[in-house]
Amino acid sequence: MSSTLSRGYTFGTTELVTNVKLHTLVDSATVVFTGFTNTGTLTLANAADGTHLKFTGDPTVATPVDGDLWFDGTNLKIRIGATTYNIDKTAE
Repeated sequence: MSSTLSRGYTFGTTELVTNVKLHTLVDSATVVFTGFTNTGTLTLANAADGTHLKFTGDPTVATPVDGDLWFDGTNLKIRIGATTYNIDKTAE
C-alpha cells in the first residue's frame, strides 16, 4: 500500500515564489493511492468550475470503516459510528 503525491507546480532552482505559483503547487496537486482494496485518485484542484476536491475511482466501498469518505457516483458518503450516511445534497 502506498500513496504518490504529485505537485501541481515545480519551481526552477532560481525561480521566485509567487502567490499564484504557490496556489498552483497546492491546488493542482494530486494524491494517488495504490495497493488498497479500492484504488482511486483524490485530486486537489483549482478548476475553472470551482472544484477543489474530487474523488475518482471505484465507487463501491465493500467494507467501509469509520472515517471513510467516498463518492458512489450519485451520493457523497461518510462512515461514522458504524453507520454510513449520505451527505446532504440540499440545493443552495
